[in-house]
Amino acid sequence: MNEGKNGKELLYEEESYCIRACIYEVNRKLGSGFLEAVYQEALEIELQKAKIPYEAQRKRSIRYDGKPLKQFYLADFVCFEKIIIEIKAETGAVLRTLSGHSAWVRSAAFSPNGRRIVSGSWDKTVKVWNAETGALIRTLSGHSNLVWSVA
Repeated sequence: MNEGKNGKELLYEEESYCIRACIYEVNRKLGSGFLEAVYQEALEIELQKAKIPYEAQRKRSIRYDGKPLKQFYLADFVCFEKIIIEIKAETGAVLRTLSGHSAWVRSAAFSPNGRRIVSGSWDKTVKVWNAETGALIRTLSGHSNLVWSVA
């Protein structure tokens, strides 16, 4: 089992990987700046394409001291009947800038566990970054041509 972001074992590793792939695809196609409803609708399309079982806008009861509350929790998605997906749209503010390539970056991708970002550039290098801090981990050079795509 792989470790999650907090260093603990990642539950439902295979299912989480499939869901994250859908989330990354939505982010790649839409970018930032939209309302949560837009991302929710787009993610629903990606989940359908990936044949991931899900339920959207699922109500969950809440109990306090053993008593049911009148309020309820509304999960954006429940996938595989056990993984809750909560969508939070960003304001469009830049969270981090990854600086290091000397030419255009043509492609970028997250690692399956979300801890690394890899970028490919016209400078004929591939760079590996820490997704949380933005620190450059490694530069892979020696490509004989432009790097068009990474995955």
